[in-house]
Amino acid sequence: MKKSDVILRVDSIAKQFGKITAVNNLSFSINRGEIFALLGPIGAGNSTDGSN
Repeated sequence: MKKSDVILRVDSIAKQFGKITAVNNLSFSINRGEIFALLGPIGAGNSTDGSN
């Protein structure tokens, strides 16, 4: 894939909830034409509205 085909790139993201590390050093990219989904149990924050 060409560099211009990347529509979203995330580099080294981390998220903690108090002492619990939920994500540490996660990197990924999504290319044009790919289907991407976040999966997780109900209440895991995968569809959060940002009001936390």
